[in-house]
Amino acid sequence: MAYPFQKSRKHLCANSLITTISESYEQIPDVRPNKDSRKITIHDASMSAFAMMHLKYPSLLSFERDKTEQEVRHNLEHLYQIKKRAPCDTSMREILDPIDPVEFKKPFKTLLSNVQRGGLLKAFEFHCGNLKNHYLLPIDGTGLFYSCNNKKPCQECCTKNKGKANEAHYHQLMAACIAHPDQKTVLPLAPEAIVCQDGSTKNDCEKNAIKRLFATIREHHPRLKFVILLDSLYADNPTVQLIKSYGWHYIIVAKDGNHASLVEAMDELDKEGKVHRAEKVNEETGIKWWFRYANDVRLNKAKYAEQVNVLDFVETDKKGKQHIWCWVTDIPLNEETIEPVMKGGRCRCSYSRMMNVDDRWY
Repeated sequence: MAYPFQKSRKHLCANSLITTISESYEQIPDVRPNKDSRKITIHDASMSAFAMMHLKYPSLLSFERDKTEQEVRHNLEHLYQIKKRAPCDTSMREILDPIDPVEFKKPFKTLLSNVQRGGLLKAFEFHCGNLKNHYLLPIDGTGLFYSCNNKKPCQECCTKNKGKANEAHYHQLMAACIAHPDQKTVLPLAPEAIVCQDGSTKNDCEKNAIKRLFATIREHHPRLKFVILLDSLYADNPTVQLIKSYGWHYIIVAKDGNHASLVEAMDELDKEGKVHRAEKVNEETGIKWWFRYANDVRLNKAKYAEQVNVLDFVETDKKGKQHIWCWVTDIPLNEETIEPVMKGGRCRCSYSRMMNVDDRWY
């Protein structure tokens, strides 16, 4: 007997998803002057890089060492659809470095469309009070490359301690994914590189990169409604206004040390009896939850400060150890919404830990 979901999931098997990526890389234009048919193609170089990452090789050199083994060679040919041969590490850099990163963003959009078409995106819908059919989108920066010994940085390298003896060069990335508290899987969107921009003498930064990332997300997924999850670096008026300009919502960490005026505002409201409290206990695990929340609190002392809703949360495990969080959000807080907002905010913590694993590829 055939199950009704088999047909919809056929295009979501590993082979089909990799084929989608391969077809996208086939469309990358080859602008190299040498048209020798024997040279490694853009497609083969791109799929080799993808295979290296997908197979979780710790470095280009280890991939170079193993690619001639029979099993790996078979996978490169049949699973990753490399038609001629995989390049060595030096050739891979020489072939891929000049390619516009926009070309490597295209498969992300197609892959998510396949997931949506298969009906699997519904499992990631976030519902909170009157907020329906939204998607949690944790965003964080991660380091890709850092070197104190590289004397010839690429044009996109950011520089630390420029002109000093300890000058270093690095690459970073702003990455986003669709997540859900009840799902172990995440769905990545096209990332945004944090690199020196053309004509700029200053380093790029996360604040600039996130503006470009938001623009790309809106262009690729104009109909999806998001709740943006960010760390305390973004708990400021410009970022909140930027998110609201896209019609999205937000849950942003607010650390006491960086937001003293917000803590003062909450304490003042508490004295006035305008702060609400709630407690919950998980009978199975013995974990206790304590909430303190208020709506319409000034984010800071700026003249035109945003009005935000603040949720303080303390979790006490059965051993008595406490974990403390604070978030600001534009989602109205009440007895019904505090738990979904808390679970949504904690999605970002799990995602950040995953993103900041020290994977250096050079």
